[in-house]
Amino acid sequence: MRDHHKLVRRTLPARTLAVATATAVVITPVLLSSSAAFADTRTVDADSAAHAHWLSVAGLGLDVAGAAYTLSDNDENPGPITDPLNLSVLNGLASVDIGTISLPLIKPGAADPGLLQLGNLGVISSYSSSLDATNSTASTGLINSDGAINVDAVNNGGYGFATLDANALLGQIIGQPAVDALLDQASIQIGALGSRASKSGVELSSEYMLSDLILSVRSPAVGGLVGTIDDAVGAALNPLVQVVGPGGDVETLLQGIVTTIDRLPLVQASANAVSLDTSSVVETLKEELLREPLSNSDGSVTIDLASGAITVDLGALVVDRSGSDSLSSLPANTEVLHGDTVNAILDGVTDALTGNGPNSLISKTINLVTEGIYNVELDLSVNVAVRLAEFLPPVVSAPVKISGTLGGFIGVPDHEAPKIDTSALNVVGVPIGTVVDPILNALLGVVAPIGSALDSVITGILGNIQPIVTGIASPVVEGLLSDGLGPVLRGLVNITINQQPTLPPYNAAGGDLGDGSFTVRALSVNVLPGLGANGAAALEIGSSTVKALDEDPGSEPGTEPGADPGADPGTDPGADPGAEPGADPGTDPGTDPGAEPGVDPGAEPGADPGTDPGAEPGADPGTDPGVDPGTDPGTDPGADPGADPGAEPGVDPGADPGTDPGAEPGVDPGAEPGADPGTDPGAEPGADPGTDPGVDPGTDPGVRPGHGPWC
Repeated sequence: MRDHHKLVRRTLPARTLAVATATAVVITPVLLSSSAAFADTRTVDADSAAHAHWLSVAGLGLDVAGAAYTLSDNDENPGPITDPLNLSVLNGLASVDIGTISLPLIKPGAADPGLLQLGNLGVISSYSSSLDATNSTASTGLINSDGAINVDAVNNGGYGFATLDANALLGQIIGQPAVDALLDQASIQIGALGSRASKSGVELSSEYMLSDLILSVRSPAVGGLVGTIDDAVGAALNPLVQVVGPGGDVETLLQGIVTTIDRLPLVQASANAVSLDTSSVVETLKEELLREPLSNSDGSVTIDLASGAITVDLGALVVDRSGSDSLSSLPANTEVLHGDTVNAILDGVTDALTGNGPNSLISKTINLVTEGIYNVELDLSVNVAVRLAEFLPPVVSAPVKISGTLGGFIGVPDHEAPKIDTSALNVVGVPIGTVVDPILNALLGVVAPIGSALDSVITGILGNIQPIVTGIASPVVEGLLSDGLGPVLRGLVNITINQQPTLPPYNAAGGDLGDGSFTVRALSVNVLPGLGANGAAALEIGSSTVKALDEDPGSEPGTEPGADPGADPGTDPGADPGAEPGADPGTDPGTDPGAEPGVDPGAEPGADPGTDPGAEPGADPGTDPGVDPGTDPGTDPGADPGADPGAEPGVDPGADPGTDPGAEPGVDPGAEPGADPGTDPGAEPGADPGTDPGVDPGTDPGVRPGHGPWC
């Protein structure tokens, strides 16, 4: 049997999720639907979000403090957020309509009505964190304070079971007469569980944990088997009583011994009653069958005949079927009550009751009856009176005995041979050679014939035990499987382990946080799936959901830090941004389209656009208030946009075009007052302003584009 507790982490590449509408799911024992409606879906507008919920039920609002519910997002509530489970919060919180009845969601105690009894689960909590647009983590269940799954608590047994109680639902599946006779209780025990999902950029990872999953049902018919079998075995033992009783073979042999002894001189013999009590066989059989549960060959199904309880280790069956290492390493969307698993359960019950496995009902009954018969004590005795002379009264009148177990009489290994006791004849005067020894020899001679007579009867009895038990158990098994357990397994619940809605067979566009999100759920349970799309009640236990961007939206890929993201990547870094519109490329990419040529849209607040206070008319108003003079916002710091080291004298390389440190604000150094801003005086008409003839336009010899001359 594989380890149920081993935790396996899975890391997946981020995927592009196809957009589709999530509708309903009907899960049959053989095939899962390709679409699904999930209980706890919500829409979050933030780029990054995480949501964890230990328990969700379709149609019920369980998103309250204390319900192990957390939701974080990078816009308003980045977290980390934690919320421990408070059972008192859930008690009485809601009821669920399941077919024809309504039940409280939470069952406070074993005798109370309700669907889910939580018991002593340990420290259950949920955790969510969305610290930025590209990172989100969610986890829930048995977790540590940092959101990691607490595997140590599972390995140390620090958890209890939650129980899904379906007793009240059985009548809707098999009808009340079958409930009364065949199957009157059904529940599923859920061990420690948890899940965790994380997305960091393009890397998406998920893990889940489930320690145990156990199905328990009770059958009144199975609980009545022992009484019926006990009566039948008692009747089967009658031939033993008959063989030693009047007219039986053993009684006939005993009378022969009496005759032999009575012929000895001065000796009279008479047979005493034969002692054989088979009641111990029946009593031991009943005690042992009720004391130790039956099981099938691999131990996945056990049956308690004292109560009629049938327990199925669903976890072991699912792990073996999938070939996984544990319940915590199953493939995504593993269906528990798959057709193969249902058949394995039905076969396991059949094997435990009518199979030949070492711990089956038939095998145990045969073994118990066999050992019981072999251990039955048989006591034979002949009363012997001895006289010393014909005319004298007996000097002794006492029994001589043959006693032993039936196994000893028939020579079964490990059973002691019968004992012969003639000690009562050891009286002074009684001749040993002529009286005692002949009696002893007569008794020794009858042991083997008695054993042979018993062996024949015992062999016949033991040969009949299997047909007797099979004849009693088979009708019960057939009725139970066809009209009780079979329909319940196929119609009570659909259970999915490691549910991931974005993977087949669901193929949803996203998880619980909508399109593009990812969800991992430790366990999904749809109760009475035949009554609706998600069953009469859809329970989702241990859900973790994340969404996050693959890249930080704050930086455009390929843009150098500090560069103007609005600049034309093809602009010549050496062009004069003050050139007139229509000039050769070199136009200032920061110029406001529609502004008058030469007007700096960054002029001081309140100034007349295009008019630099204190500047002569026509001066270049190009100084952006609040910007360090000489630095063009949107230009790589240190680069002189528009300044060509080879430009004509009068242009200060490294200074912001139009701003000469020390010159009057707004005056274009080297330009005559009233000159056209951005026009290089002295350039031939039609020449490219700001371009040194003979120099490759926009190429700064020896200076790396985007860096100052000192780099």
